[in-house]
Amino acid sequence: MPDVNKLVVRSKAKLEFAPYAGAVLGAFVAVTPRGSVQVSDQRGTQTYADFSSALGAFAAQTADGDRTASISFTAFLIPSDATFQAMLDTYEDNAPCAFRVIAGERVGAVEFVRAYQGFLNNFSYTLNQDGAAEVSIAFVASARLEDAEDTTP
Repeated sequence: MPDVNKLVVRSKAKLEFAPYAGAVLGAFVAVTPRGSVQVSDQRGTQTYADFSSALGAFAAQTADGDRTASISFTAFLIPSDATFQAMLDTYEDNAPCAFRVIAGERVGAVEFVRAYQGFLNNFSYTLNQDGAAEVSIAFVASARLEDAEDTTP
């Protein structure tokens, strides 16, 4: 059983957004998601099978594929919020942006940090009958920022 103090919990996880101004990455600012944040970072692979042996056995080989990443979350729709407005402007301008995910252990200072650059590809909102309006945002990465301070668009 793992030490519960080493587990990453949502309360210690942060999501940050930064727009680009031309070719310059702006400052990362905190995003306040409502509920969970889904981060999908995956690499496709291709398996090749060779059935050419005399006994009909085969050897499988795996080749690296392209790496893809996406981030999706829901937040309250607050038009006066500066971060919301920056994300909306970025989406409407079809401009590049970056997201940084920081996930910390429940107790301690160890963090898992990943930063990606790409584009917002979904900005859907729901005007609920009996509650606050929400916006669902999805981001598709075009590259991973190896250094969270990398400024190359």
